[in-house]
Amino acid sequence: MVGGVSVTASAVAPASAGLVHERARALVGHGTHKVLLLRAAPVWTGPDVIEVDGCRVRVRPGPSQLAVLAEILDLPEEECLVVLTDRPEQDLGDAVMLRALGRRIEQPDDWSALADMVGAQAIDPALRRQGRWAAATLLENQPREGWPVATTGVLTQDAALGNLLAHLLGERVPAHLDAVRLLELLNRSDRRARWAAVDPDLRRHLTRWAGEALGPQSALALTAAAESTVSVVAVGLVADVLWPATPARTMDADQISARTRIEKYLGGRPVDQRHARALASDARDVALRLDDADDPELNNALVQAEALLMDLGWPDGRARSDVLSSGLTARLEAFGTMLDVRLTSQGADGDVEGAMAAIAGHRLAHRDPHEVATARMATRLVRWVGGPTVSAQPATLGESLHLHVDDGGWVDRAVAAVWTGSANAALAAVYRRLAMHAREVRAGRDVLAAGQLAAATARDEAPAGVVLVENLLAEVVRPLGAQSPVLLIVLDGMSMRVATEVAQGALDIGWSELVPKDGNTRAVALATLPTVTRFSRTSLLTGRLRDGGQSTEKPRFRALTGGPLFHKDDLRADSGALLAADVGAAIDDEATRVVGVVLNTIDDALAKDDPEGTRWSLDRIQHLRPLLDRAILAGRVVVLTSDHGHVVERGSEGRAVAGADSRWRPTSTGPAAGGEVEVSGSRVLAAGGAAVLALDEDLRYGAKSAGYHGGASLAEITVPVVVLDRIGRASIASWKEAPPQVPAWWHDPAVTPRPESPAERSLSTATKRAPKPPQPGQGTLDIFLPEPAVPAAPAEAGLVDRLLASPTYRTQRSRAGRRPVDEGVLRAVLDELLNRSGRAHRDTVANAAGVSRAALDPTLAAIKRILNLDGYPVVADEADGLTVALDERLLREQFELGG
Repeated sequence: MVGGVSVTASAVAPASAGLVHERARALVGHGTHKVLLLRAAPVWTGPDVIEVDGCRVRVRPGPSQLAVLAEILDLPEEECLVVLTDRPEQDLGDAVMLRALGRRIEQPDDWSALADMVGAQAIDPALRRQGRWAAATLLENQPREGWPVATTGVLTQDAALGNLLAHLLGERVPAHLDAVRLLELLNRSDRRARWAAVDPDLRRHLTRWAGEALGPQSALALTAAAESTVSVVAVGLVADVLWPATPARTMDADQISARTRIEKYLGGRPVDQRHARALASDARDVALRLDDADDPELNNALVQAEALLMDLGWPDGRARSDVLSSGLTARLEAFGTMLDVRLTSQGADGDVEGAMAAIAGHRLAHRDPHEVATARMATRLVRWVGGPTVSAQPATLGESLHLHVDDGGWVDRAVAAVWTGSANAALAAVYRRLAMHAREVRAGRDVLAAGQLAAATARDEAPAGVVLVENLLAEVVRPLGAQSPVLLIVLDGMSMRVATEVAQGALDIGWSELVPKDGNTRAVALATLPTVTRFSRTSLLTGRLRDGGQSTEKPRFRALTGGPLFHKDDLRADSGALLAADVGAAIDDEATRVVGVVLNTIDDALAKDDPEGTRWSLDRIQHLRPLLDRAILAGRVVVLTSDHGHVVERGSEGRAVAGADSRWRPTSTGPAAGGEVEVSGSRVLAAGGAAVLALDEDLRYGAKSAGYHGGASLAEITVPVVVLDRIGRASIASWKEAPPQVPAWWHDPAVTPRPESPAERSLSTATKRAPKPPQPGQGTLDIFLPEPAVPAAPAEAGLVDRLLASPTYRTQRSRAGRRPVDEGVLRAVLDELLNRSGRAHRDTVANAAGVSRAALDPTLAAIKRILNLDGYPVVADEADGLTVALDERLLREQFELGG
């Protein structure tokens, strides 16, 4: 039986409920007759009266003439009658036949009724071959709004049965089912309950059809939905590890057993590997769709998949998934193992990059952003400690400050992320060792810079290439204001580490960065000493070395710039506004060439928040985003700067000294000792022009707090200067669009030397670079790290030269338009890509080319016009949108360079 209808037809079979309803509708629609005789077994188990288009229709069995006549005579005037009879017309006689529609007994034809129902002139033969169950079920289960009209005139099998299946699952019709959409429906418990309630014979028919029409995985999904209450997506995710896309060479016994045990969820029969793989693929797609929609059903599916693997006796399978959370945990633990190997084993190189790639390859890794971000920062630190900049020895204070801007601030940012660590105890221990080692190397830079600072300060010497903070208005802000209105935003206490995040946030919302035209890196300023607000900020905003506060800063700033300066209390806006009205008005006023704003969020965090664990987005700093938004609308250049930086609390040592501030003390309290440096000169604004400053980041003189400033570390004395402009503005004198300011190790692994070419092998060993001696501090904390990577040898000797000299290249260049890419830029890009095995982050390529992020696309387009001969992708953008790739083999072939 299917829905109360015999699947094997008899001479006089019972009429299906669907057919009766359809013929009743036809009777009511006809209008001139009130009785319809239908050839069927005189059996009816449905309701005595059915409502059709507002009319009551009686349904009665007619086993004899007298029974039929009695029903006709008893029929109320306003009702209609359908009689189910197996009597021939001559038995019923004229008394009955003359009252019947068409004066005949209709032969039961579900297919004709179905065609009438959907306005079809023909029924797909494939649908007819399904058998009478299909027509009867479609008639019986007609939705309230009816089946969709067959617009082509033919009712096809896939349309009819696809809509029937969707309707039974509670989906509106017309529905467009495919295997993935069906799996999405079946993943919901209410839809599975509806499916389980369907007559088993009908489920069997529709499951067979779905397997043929939608794919064998759909048959598996429907079977699983009927067999248990477990999420069908969970079953598919389990299949994903039982039958992986890339099978392992061997399987353990538990995996083999689990394949057998899962059969009870899939019909109790052996599972075809191809079908299981198709179900797994669809389950992954559905899981990612649920993730995109932030659908809580995903969590249910993931939890059930992990539980199912436990029930199947193969808990280790959870770790093999790149969708289940246990799979991410396993990848993080493997990353910790590789990191530990890298840090401790002198004979082995832990594949940290590969382990990080595995984490990034987990399809739901973003659901645990802290752990993934920390692992990525740890990878960056490993690159840094194994790269060339770690052993840099700046010769001057200016070089030390620029190194901190270009490199050290990024290191501090990575250390801060790694320091906050992991919830996994083993991974946390490895992170601590890595962070401690990185801090130790950075501390060596602080010691070197402190000596340079003391010497330069004593000589009243301005470091080359550095702006003194008291000259920032005169040397940067006012000259910019002469060309364009400027908004100066002083983020009190912003270190270089924080500046890297803030600047990145500004670029992400559409700003372009400017750098001095004579270089490719950010400007940098030097704080006054000690590095506290009352000295350094006041000197910045008044344009001279002095002690003071807001009352001193406001009038002097207006006198120097002609514009207003807004402090914390000035920024409080009325209800409903992001910015105070007078602040917005000043920014909008083009005649006001310079507007200044002081934001205290960062400095305030040192007292009461957790600056170590804070991620300094634009929205984290109060008022910053609305200020930037207002400035770009007003056409202002923005200068983001600070008065000093800060260090954070990481288990500091407290030295109680009377009269001392948090990170500095008067010289009268004693000479400099370990972790300190004494400074003197006109830029030391402490009493007597001298002070002892804490150099060690873990040294303080006052009460414990979240962070401190006043000392002599690079994080405190370095003042970032980030100049922002809207994209596309005409150039500003002495400034240019900046290449990405991200160090190469931030995005790309350290460069390993390319294999030597024959020409290189012929070089005398005496001319090759000797290994560096161990660096100070290397090997402490029981950490082994490889020697800093020797910069890669240039791409194979003569390769780029031969390219530029080749006839094909010259022809291509002549066809590249009036302004082909500069050959120096082309050479730099090719060298960078060749040295990095043909793949590099876009920022790395832009840095090599010396162009901004915005200018990289047209630069690459110009390179492709020359190198991508006949459309072959010698240079291409990879699908991730972040990587530029060079096909060296194709380059050689296309330009006949040999090799």
